[in-house]
Amino acid sequence: MKSKILTTICLLVGLVSYTSAFSQEVKTPSAPVQSSDTSKQEERIFESVEDQPEFPGGIDSLYKFIAQNIKYTPSAKENGIEGRVIISFVVNEDGTLSDVKSVLPASRKLGHGLEEEAIRVVKMMPNWKPGSQGGKLVKIKYTLPIMFKLN
Repeated sequence: MKSKILTTICLLVGLVSYTSAFSQEVKTPSAPVQSSDTSKQEERIFESVEDQPEFPGGIDSLYKFIAQNIKYTPSAKENGIEGRVIISFVVNEDGTLSDVKSVLPASRKLGHGLEEEAIRVVKMMPNWKPGSQGGKLVKIKYTLPIMFKLN
């Protein structure tokens, strides 16, 4: 069985770094609040918080999940494609993941279906333990670099 495995997937998990004692946030507009107030309320997506979100079982379980589920595409194998894919997603207040996407510019993407494969695996992930800021569960943007390397 091991002889059939031609590739090893190495992954690096980019943890959101604490750059200051204060949280940073990205603001995106949300649907207007239905009230007599016509102003729009903003939905906050944090990039750094007091308590970071966590994959169930911790970082080692995240490594294991990705290694067990990710597959090198035949085209990438045939063409000897190796490199890093960077996936960004939001961990919501309930631990679900949303807004999963590759964040490298087109000129730096690996192609051959590797970005799509990384996105597919992230979308398969179970709910995470959500992060919090000031004791309140919040949405947090998370970035996950995944290395593809042939043996």
